Amino acid sequence: TERWIGSNISDRIHPDDLHAAATLLGEVSDRGWGHARLRIGTVDDDYHWVETHGKSFIDDEDASKGVICSFRVVDEQVAAEQLLESDRGRFEAVTANTPSAVSITDLEHRYTVVNDAYCELFGAESVRDVIGRRENDLLPSEAFERSRLAVDRLVMGDRFVEEELIRLGTDDGIWVMTQRFGLRNRRGDIAELVAIRTDITHRKQIEREAAERVLWEERVQTAISEGRLLVYTQPIVDIATAQEVEEELLVRLRAPSTGQILAPSEFLPQCQRHGLMPVIDQYMVERAIEMARAGRTVCVNISAQTIGNPAAMEDILQKLSAAGPDLAKKLVFEITETTALTSLEIARSFSRSTTSLGCRVALDDFGTGYGAFTELRNLDLDVLKIDLSFVQNMLEDPDDERVVRTIIFVARQYGLTTVAEGVETEALLRRLAELGVDRAQGYLFGKPTPIAC
Repeated sequence: TERWIGSNISDRIHPDDLHAAATLLGEVSDRGWGHARLRIGTVDDDYHWVETHGKSFIDDEDASKGVICSFRVVDEQVAAEQLLESDRGRFEAVTANTPSAVSITDLEHRYTVVNDAYCELFGAESVRDVIGRRENDLLPSEAFERSRLAVDRLVMGDRFVEEELIRLGTDDGIWVMTQRFGLRNRRGDIAELVAIRTDITHRKQIEREAAERVLWEERVQTAISEGRLLVYTQPIVDIATAQEVEEELLVRLRAPSTGQILAPSEFLPQCQRHGLMPVIDQYMVERAIEMARAGRTVCVNISAQTIGNPAAMEDILQKLSAAGPDLAKKLVFEITETTALTSLEIARSFSRSTTSLGCRVALDDFGTGYGAFTELRNLDLDVLKIDLSFVQNMLEDPDDERVVRTIIFVARQYGLTTVAEGVETEALLRRLAELGVDRAQGYLFGKPTPIAC
């Protein structure tokens, strides 16, 4: 202590901190007190970080006689802060470009670090707009309450906290998973808290779709076992003889609770979405084979999902092979233009496999796609079905009739039978006969009706 008496304190201050000391003295002079953090050298020329508080010393006549300073050594605190700052720097470098929304807050829930992804997730314009604000300024109330509870758990000793999901926005908004951990100082105390929020909306969607698929698969299988997946038929008539020559099989579903008969548009889109068309198609093929055994000639639709499913196709081809060629010739498989265009190679394989067993193949909805001649060149076809969108208005729309004329001409060049869909009036039937269409299908000959198989 004696070695300090009479010495100039500025000689003890680290050269880099002389400005801080001068600032402290200026504050004392201006307002009577001041505060600074700086390094003070000891008699052994070692420097220590100190927090110093200065106050003006006033005599009885209110004249300043000097400055009274108190010093507190804060080496450990400074070291911990420097370590924390270093950790934060490394952390920022890692998270700057991560898609996850990363934030660091102090124990009062004030933001000290956020990345751009965090700003985007919570609607902030920039990082600068977030730093210093509290979490409850940005987070929904429920999310902030979870954040507060998670912080309490970390402070009480949990090393890691994974919060439950939160949903931002509407029911179709963003699902977010939050993971938290603490940044500790040298003493091991939590000084700041890190939150990593990950947008798992896509994952939630996958999980939801998987659950829906299981639900719909159960519905379809239950409907089959309970006899509620129904087979309807609609006649196809030879225009020249006015005789029914074939029937198209159409699927319907009877609702379990109300008994209401659901049209394909009310359940097939969900089945298509969840990849369940092979189940339905295999069932319909089995019914078609049963009807063919009874001597009826039937057309059955096959989806792109089914012809692209090796297991389903193997099952269908085995059943056709076992049925024999005499029965197979009573079966017509209908594929749509869209199905054929989805994978021409798979469609070609399907058409060749089925025709080799004695079945026929029809291209449904012909004229609605953009690859008609490609399909005609590459598929083993027997029938072209003219889409009802061209047939129903052809008496009023010359363009529609021109399309029908063209399809008839093309079919003749390839030796294919034509079937006009959507025929509802005698006048339309007469015009189709004049144009040379071979067969017709529509309400004029009968609406789809159920059949027991």
